[in-house]
Amino acid sequence: MCLFKKKVVAVVVPPPPLVPSLEDYDNYVRQQVGDVPKLETTWEEVKAELASLGLTLMLKDGCLPDTKIFHTNEAALILMVPFLTYPADYYVAELEIDCDDYSKWASADSSRIFKLSGALQIWGHMPLGYHAFSGMRIAPVKYKLWEPNAGFECAGELFDFSEHEYTPDKWK
Repeated sequence: MCLFKKKVVAVVVPPPPLVPSLEDYDNYVRQQVGDVPKLETTWEEVKAELASLGLTLMLKDGCLPDTKIFHTNEAALILMVPFLTYPADYYVAELEIDCDDYSKWASADSSRIFKLSGALQIWGHMPLGYHAFSGMRIAPVKYKLWEPNAGFECAGELFDFSEHEYTPDKWK
């Protein structure tokens, strides 16, 4: 027989802060943007169109990701772009987190959130130097670009290749 009883102490653990899951965030974004038309073309067609605009593909021949590429129209892309533009303070030169990463994030989030594989990473020259932007096909041989880093004046808005003194020359 035990003379000492174990004292039970109730530990109250506060609930975790309300941080949405990735799925909750994606659903929120889709709700804000609304229906996004899913248009289809082929990588070969995109490759030929961008070549006709003077852009070089940064992948080896035969290394295209899929047969199909999914994109949308300009009206839907205008609504999507604010959610594919990221805070400027994510840029950390010492960690080599730069414009390439912003463009990759926009491409990945477009695919994950909107199921559109056609957000491209597009590199070229601008007054500040060589730079990566994001872009998407909106019609045959018609592409729009956007700056995915909110620290730039033109961030979060669509523009044409010739605007903002930007001359694209490569893509993937």
